[in-house]
Amino acid sequence: MIRPRAGITLPFIAYCNQRSSLGSGGWIVIHRRYNGQLDFERSWQEYKEGFGEPDEEHWLGLKKIHGITRSGEHELLVELRDFDGTSKYALYDGFEVSDEGSNFTLSLGRMSRGTAGDSMRVSDGMQFSTPDRDNDRDGNKSCAEFYRSGWWFNFCMEANLNGLYKQKDDQHQTMNWYRFRKDYQGLKEATM
Repeated sequence: MIRPRAGITLPFIAYCNQRSSLGSGGWIVIHRRYNGQLDFERSWQEYKEGFGEPDEEHWLGLKKIHGITRSGEHELLVELRDFDGTSKYALYDGFEVSDEGSNFTLSLGRMSRGTAGDSMRVSDGMQFSTPDRDNDRDGNKSCAEFYRSGWWFNFCMEANLNGLYKQKDDQHQTMNWYRFRKDYQGLKEATM
């Protein structure tokens, strides 16, 4: 049971990863995908409140993520696996998501360790966008609408862990992390 500071959100149940790529446990899982059973093409309200089940594929919810990250210093561990079975990770030494009044803006520290490359850097300082709420910096299109997901899009992205669950796509709409192998090929698993 997670109990953020009073006034942010009510206590809630979250999945905790006890065996990470770093060999350590105790990580609160805010995002988990591994089989494509859950659709991540969702509305602002759904991303705000969260969807899925904590022990299955899920998005914890922007309100809850804000409640967790505003209560002190936090790291972000991103664990990835492709369809060939290759696993990589990225660890950021700072992680915070602002409140809804700031459209859940992402604030990242530096990537302190990892093998996946720093594909989140272009999302640092970005507001969250969904297909029904465009907060990206691309004046020509809604990145969230085009990529069919919610994410911290800039001009659009180098990472989109909420993209479509498939291995390949000509429009780069897959769940991807560009620096994993310098392309937008879809990933099989992703956890934050």
